[in-house]
Amino acid sequence: MKEMKVRKKMYKSKKGWAVATLATTTLFATNVVASADTTDTASTASSTQATPASASAMTTPVDNKEVVLNTPAQSSTTTPSKTEESPLLQQAQSTDDDATTQKETASTDEQGLNEVAQQIAKEAGLDVNNLTAKQIEALNKVKLTDNRPAGRKMTYKDFDGIVAKSLAQDSRYAIPYFNGNKIKNMPAATTRDAQTGEVADLDIWDSWPVQDPKTGYVQNWNGYQLVVAMMGEPYKNDLHLYLLYNKYGDGKFENWRNAGAIFGYNSNSLLQQWSGSATLNSDGSVQLFYTQVDTTDQNSNHQKLATATINLAVEGDEVKIKSVENDRVIFEGDGKKYQSYEQWTQSDRGFDNIAMRDAHIIEDDNGNRYLIFEASTGLDNYEGEDQIYNWVNYGGDAKYNVDNFFRLSQSVDAIGENMNKRARYANAALGIVRISNDEKRPEVVEVLDPLVTTNMVSDEIERPNAFKLGDKYYVFTASRLNHGTNVEQWTKVDQQIGDNVVMLGYYSDKLTGDYKH
Repeated sequence: MKEMKVRKKMYKSKKGWAVATLATTTLFATNVVASADTTDTASTASSTQATPASASAMTTPVDNKEVVLNTPAQSSTTTPSKTEESPLLQQAQSTDDDATTQKETASTDEQGLNEVAQQIAKEAGLDVNNLTAKQIEALNKVKLTDNRPAGRKMTYKDFDGIVAKSLAQDSRYAIPYFNGNKIKNMPAATTRDAQTGEVADLDIWDSWPVQDPKTGYVQNWNGYQLVVAMMGEPYKNDLHLYLLYNKYGDGKFENWRNAGAIFGYNSNSLLQQWSGSATLNSDGSVQLFYTQVDTTDQNSNHQKLATATINLAVEGDEVKIKSVENDRVIFEGDGKKYQSYEQWTQSDRGFDNIAMRDAHIIEDDNGNRYLIFEASTGLDNYEGEDQIYNWVNYGGDAKYNVDNFFRLSQSVDAIGENMNKRARYANAALGIVRISNDEKRPEVVEVLDPLVTTNMVSDEIERPNAFKLGDKYYVFTASRLNHGTNVEQWTKVDQQIGDNVVMLGYYSDKLTGDYKH
């Protein structure tokens, strides 16, 4: 096998493609790691083993309710707008406004803190006489409770915990360092490039086996194990899907072979295919779920969940792709639970990461099929400045929350301004939709609330992998910490380790919700 040189890797970014130096990547879980997923990290080689997924027990996190102070949330009253057409109505509204003002004045102290702010200040041990006008104004905007659908919320304190585990380099949560100069490409990666049609040494990015959607086990297709891999030439905007295969149970790296580009050759570089999952249909065809990516709109990565049927045959000792049919988009976001592309175009593209990708198929005990995927929250629990004033996003005691709240809301320096903007637009989510049982032409029949959300904390949690083990459902997901709000924290990881990719684990008694980490 030809020894590869150390390369720089390109990775998916909200603005086209970015280049990251090849570095050792260490993955961590928030309390547990079952496997190391090199999703979108600096990796130039890939190997796949035909083994079922496994997981360990995880500890239960602090429940969101514990970070809610013991003061009831203040109810809000919407005052009707005044009208020039009704002087009587104007008078009545004026009276209501005066009464509201008097009530608010009565509930504030001499520093101008309302009741919620007073309670926060007391529990945090703040000297209210030393608060600035901006701090008082910010505290008065705090909302203690939030009933918006959030699934399992990754809090600001959760993020700090992930950073702490990363910096600790606990051997239970880390993969060993390796010498990048000694990495060798797998022979199957030297193949005809889908984009150029020329034979080249391709990098393997994300890859996934064809799995049973209920058990998670790698499926046996006519004595072969099949893997779909996202591959392309390094340094180029070139990512397309290929089919790799090997004899079932053969774990030898060099025995993997390449059946070719799934969607053919001489592909448009602005139309690509990214990660997903795959399973066998009852007639032996492969049902692929993948990310269809259109980068023609100013290279903005318009991502869509898509599916296609791959028909295969064995000729001699080779697996051949006979045809691909039913290639179609099935979900692009509904705008309500999950941000749509149109909504994203109206936001700050410099800080708002676009995400509608990496669909993972899973089937529950009742035969219902679902796709779990990376997304961003929609209008039900949207991005915005108000997330900074949402107390449940912080996750710590009053002092911890106040310290970080002031850092995010005050923007006292350049780093603080950067963190403030990141906090406004951070709204990554692990989404879930139920699909019909039509194997080859599935449709989305129900859009469910997100399983995990990271509003105000992070704008990326990707490549979910879900399975059932015993009586629990497990979901593992990857994240780059540099998509997080807390720049000061993830920078420490970058400086100490040389990378900031982590793996996060969640578990639940049911597939559709109530996940813990």
